[in-house]
Amino acid sequence: MTEKKIKNFIKSLLQRKKTIPKDIITNLENFCYLDHGQIDSLELIFFISKIEKKFNFKFSSSDLSSKRFRVVSGLIKIIKKRTKL
Repeated sequence: MTEKKIKNFIKSLLQRKKTIPKDIITNLENFCYLDHGQIDSLELIFFISKIEKKFNFKFSSSDLSSKRFRVVSGLIKIIKKRTKL
């Protein structure tokens, strides 16, 4: 799966309940979705499980607590590393 497809999948998950503002869409890679309240704690569980299921891996606790996990570009890097894409 390409980086663009990963990004689009993440974008679709983030927009499941709340539209991402247009000014952020243009620079989605730098979007700190947790800091901006795009998803709440309950939605985060769904978000994580959908990513793990789609890409067939499990996040480590260090992945989930890292600063990279909080930003779309960092999340893409974690997914690529875990799935060796």
